[in-house]
Amino acid sequence: MLIQIRGIVDSTGKKSRVLPKSLITSTSNMFQADVILNSVLRSGDANNDINPLKGILPDGALTVTRLTSNTAWYIQTDAPYGLTKYNRRDIEKSMEGDFETDSMRYKSTARYVYGWLEPRKMVRPVGVTLH
Repeated sequence: MLIQIRGIVDSTGKKSRVLPKSLITSTSNMFQADVILNSVLRSGDANNDINPLKGILPDGALTVTRLTSNTAWYIQTDAPYGLTKYNRRDIEKSMEGDFETDSMRYKSTARYVYGWLEPRKMVRPVGVTLH
């Protein structure tokens, strides 16, 4: 996956300078991600080869508790303008008092839109699990 990221091209077909930053996993894979990234020797192998992934991702492994798939994992890159949030309407606050019950009611509303501008920000392999 990291080799594929180094070969990413931009919209004009030129090689993009996108570098991997972190491995994003669900809570079910957080220990496997730690073993894969921080082992001195290659994980899951009887050979005494060095671990080529050790220190290659500057932000390491990040665990996202809201991922719905237990097998999904992503590589976040340093591509700018990736995941974005737009405020469609800023927060509006209001309150009113009830004269008969001596209570106050508070309300606040806002509108947001989440999306992405750069699809190269999050890269997901298809059919590959962490092991």
